[in-house]
Amino acid sequence: MYNAYMEILQSLFILLILMGVGVLSRRLSIFQKSDVKVISSFVYHFSLPALFLAKISQIDFSQLDPVLLWGSVVPILLIWIVLIFAYILNAINRDTFILLSLSIVMGSNAFFGLAFFEFFQNGLHYNSSVIAASVLGAIGIFLSLLMFEFSQGNMSIGKIFRNLRKNPLLISIFVGLFFSIIGFRESFLHSAFEMLGNASGSIAVFSLGIFLYDSFSLDKAKLAMFYSLFRFISLAVGVVLSLLFLKVFYSEGFLFDMQQFLLLQAAIPAAVSLVIFAERYQYKVSEITGIVILTSVLSFVFILLNYVLSFVIF
Repeated sequence: MYNAYMEILQSLFILLILMGVGVLSRRLSIFQKSDVKVISSFVYHFSLPALFLAKISQIDFSQLDPVLLWGSVVPILLIWIVLIFAYILNAINRDTFILLSLSIVMGSNAFFGLAFFEFFQNGLHYNSSVIAASVLGAIGIFLSLLMFEFSQGNMSIGKIFRNLRKNPLLISIFVGLFFSIIGFRESFLHSAFEMLGNASGSIAVFSLGIFLYDSFSLDKAKLAMFYSLFRFISLAVGVVLSLLFLKVFYSEGFLFDMQQFLLLQAAIPAAVSLVIFAERYQYKVSEITGIVILTSVLSFVFILLNYVLSFVIF
């Protein structure tokens, strides 16, 4: 057990070092505040799409564990539906509904998550994290845009789909699915895409350090405390309840490693992309920035906590 704890601590320390180097690069003025957008654009438009395309095209979907998709998607949808009912019944106001929804629907699975699972247990869950990140990224982008459109009072589904049509992550996912279906799974192109994509995790965490340096403030963190804790607690509860429900109908036993992965995934922070959307829509920028800041910091605590809980629950 001692070795197990040292292993996850080591993985978290690696991420802390990457973030710390990002903070230091900003402190020494090697990078400027505006550079984080350039770095993030490289990851978002080139590195991640290349990784998704390469990995998804190599998937044999007949061998894919359905628990992975169920345990990744259902908790988010379940919590969001509960929030919708709470809003309809006037248990929470409009802004609280939107901010709570945004806190859960778009996690940093494709940035922070890939970096963590690349190092954790020598990459045991890395391929699972790529699949989950691609699916959750597609869902998260759609639901986030839906919430931001709702915040403006003039929701346009057509506008949302026009934005999605140009999204590089979604395009890479669909191209990868097409390649998998036709059996185009190995080539020199895949090697090139993987080489480009393997840089995404570490660069994303490095850029997160730059973002935290320029954006962190205690006032923003205080504004976001409730929403940040809601993300971590509700997603963990959602994963456990979803798996318990699935066990009633699923005849095959669940692998402990898969259940642990899903619980650890629930502790991934909110995505920096939420701040970009918030600035674009001019909606609660301070609160949403605070959610990204605080969940990024607290994720180290909750990943460790969920790791311990995985041995107790599963």
